[in-house]
Amino acid sequence: MAKQDRWYIYVPEIARETFVFFHFTGDEDDHSWSVRDYANSTNPTPRYAKHFPEHWSASDVLSMAGRPGNHAVPAERIPTSDAYWHQGQILKRNGRLLPPAASATSP
Repeated sequence: MAKQDRWYIYVPEIARETFVFFHFTGDEDDHSWSVRDYANSTNPTPRYAKHFPEHWSASDVLSMAGRPGNHAVPAERIPTSDAYWHQGQILKRNGRLLPPAASATSP
């Protein structure tokens, strides 16, 4: 069984108003991860761990997603180039799991 390295997460410190696609490579303690915000774009620019001043590891991000009010939902192994798939999954989770004010737009 393959490890779960792809998630849809809601962590306000990463994206205040939407789920994002989170993917890490290597060990959870590594800083080799990225997020993509498909909520408002079918061609999102990846943001990598180095773009965040806190220097979180993948494990840190997943721990933050486990806090009350935050979320981590396993993502299917669909290529990131299938933007319409990911956008649909994120919008569905925004509508189902986030309060209306939080899921209005992304940062």
